[in-house]
Amino acid sequence: AENGYAGEDVLVRGDSKLVINQLLGAWALRSPRLAPIHRAIREVAGKFRSVRLEWVPREMNEEADALSRKAYVEWCRRHPEAVRKYAKWFATEKQKALLRKLGVRFHPFISKREASRLISQHLDKLGGFRKLSVRFSA
Repeated sequence: AENGYAGEDVLVRGDSKLVINQLLGAWALRSPRLAPIHRAIREVAGKFRSVRLEWVPREMNEEADALSRKAYVEWCRRHPEAVRKYAKWFATEKQKALLRKLGVRFHPFISKREASRLISQHLDKLGGFRKLSVRFSA
């Protein structure tokens, strides 16, 4: 808003139903970690004439999803200390190996949850686990 847009009406589209509904006040903010971010967003939003929040399913928001992923990867590369601190949340080497075997492209800082989602999605396309032969060393 300090950039001259203070009097503007703003439309914010996001693919996180949770975040959009929390910012709208429809859902409770339960994570103490997110409280400072939530406050900062509300503070910035208050500087505009109006802010409208709209949820867009990820499948309908590919460009924004790609841009946010690019920003996330760049941030991780600039903050290796954060990557080390949160390493336990990143995909395991086994998950990465399986993603490669499935031919799935992924960024170097993919989370365990996202890796699991992609693995399930691609295995479902193949008809389940039996059609894929994968060997992992212990």
